[in-house]
Order: sequence, then structure tokens, then C-alpha cells
Amino acid sequence: MIGAGFGACLGTVRKGFGVVPAAHGAKSVPAAVGSSIVRGMNAVLLAIAAGLCWAIGELCTKMVLSTGRIGPITCVTVRCAVALPVMLAVYWLMVPVMKTEPRDWMGAPSDVLLKLILGSGVVAGAVALALFYGALKVGDLSVVKPIAFTVAPAAAVVLSWVIMKEAVDVRKVIGVVLVLAGVVMIATVKK
Repeated sequence: MIGAGFGACLGTVRKGFGVVPAAHGAKSVPAAVGSSIVRGMNAVLLAIAAGLCWAIGELCTKMVLSTGRIGPITCVTVRCAVALPVMLAVYWLMVPVMKTEPRDWMGAPSDVLLKLILGSGVVAGAVALALFYGALKVGDLSVVKPIAFTVAPAAAVVLSWVIMKEAVDVRKVIGVVLVLAGVVMIATVKK
């Protein structure tokens, strides 16, 4: 999702934009002076804000889909078309002006760009949105949203452990089990 992609990107900048971590052996880039505006914010507050924005946005989307006058693919297309100029303005402010991220991202290795385009753009930005809005069209927001947004972090923990070799401790395993138990409870509620 667009929001999800933006949230994931914010997750790569830690501790109030202090240092932009390097990828593939490159040197870390010190954050710019302009990033002091967000220095006090942390990942938890940004995630909470993103969650609130998604809740409002998806409520509006469900209300639109419920009219039967607009379908899921139209919703995805409009969402992307409206979000693009907003995100271009945010990009212009944050990258060239405030210098909170590297400007030469297009020079990244091809495998990195492929993950950005296919993973973030196609899979998360297009396919996931279309599937999610299709689910919203036929299901209850109170069921569809929690399922989609609890399966995602549980899958992320497993995939990051398997593919990126991130550490998984007992606490994370218990959290994933509880999340999945919640999904089962939500998905099996009888009307």
C-alpha cells in the first residue's frame, strides 16, 4: 500500500533521522540539519499516526465501495492518482530541500531498484491494494482491516527471519502467535 510503503521507508531511518543506514556495504549518511523538525518523533509515534490515517482512509473507502457506484479498481486508481502529487511534493521537501535521504537513489544497484519497483511498487502498491479493496467490497471493514493488517506484520517477522536473517526471540514468536490467534478469532466470528 502507498501508506504502508511510506511507513516502511520511515522505518529505515532510526532515532529521529539521526543516521540513514547504509545498504550493501555503502557508508552511512549523516542526517541533514533540516531533519531536526522530526528529531523528537520515533517509529512508534509514526506507526500510530499511520495507523490512524489508514483507519480513516479505509473507513471512507468502505463507505464508497458500499454504495455500489464505485468499484475496488477505481478506488485503487483514484487513491494512487491523488497520492502521487502529494508524495512528489513530500519527496521534493524531504529529499532535495531538507536532505533527509540520499538523493542518488536511482544509482542504487539494480537488485535494490528491482525490489523497490516490484516489491514496494507492484506487490505492495498495486496488487495488495487491489486485493484489499476487493475484500473491502465484499467484507466488513471490522473484519477485513484487522486481518490484512495483522497478517502483514506476522508475515514480515517470518520473512525477515528467513530471508534477512533477522533475530527472532521468544517474545516475537509469542507476538506472532497472538496476532495469528487474533486473526482466527476475527475471521471466524459468526454474524
